[in-house]
Amino acid sequence: MGHRFLYSLVRDRIAVLVHDHGAPPPSAWSSFCDDEAVWAPTDLRMLVFSEHGVPNARQREQLRAVVTNRNDRVAVLTSSTLVRAAGAMMSVDCRGIRSFQPDQIEAAFEYLDLTPEESRDVHAELGRLVDALFGTGIARSAS
Repeated sequence: MGHRFLYSLVRDRIAVLVHDHGAPPPSAWSSFCDDEAVWAPTDLRMLVFSEHGVPNARQREQLRAVVTNRNDRVAVLTSSTLVRAAGAMMSVDCRGIRSFQPDQIEAAFEYLDLTPEESRDVHAELGRLVDALFGTGIARSAS
């Protein structure tokens, strides 16, 4: 089975990405970088859920070209040490990257400075993408 990678934009300012393992497929990553440049040329919030997937060196360079001189905030939800290390490495170019354990989703929303309504919508979209990619949802108690 190939690597899978899905993303979408919520409320015109928050990208939600879900990734299984390995590097994203090149065509999907290129599409994401192109979309990201159009979505928010100066400031974007991003929530990434990654099982064990990280962009490869070429993909990191593509992303670097998009995020240079931007103030993006990126919250990475993962239990993978590899993904957390890659996030730390990428934070040299994108200083707004922070990693969180999957059960720290509320802290990730706070870091992204989301309103309660944005948090609700992002959580719903994250669940939809996780269901599409893995076939399992992310449970959340009603707040």
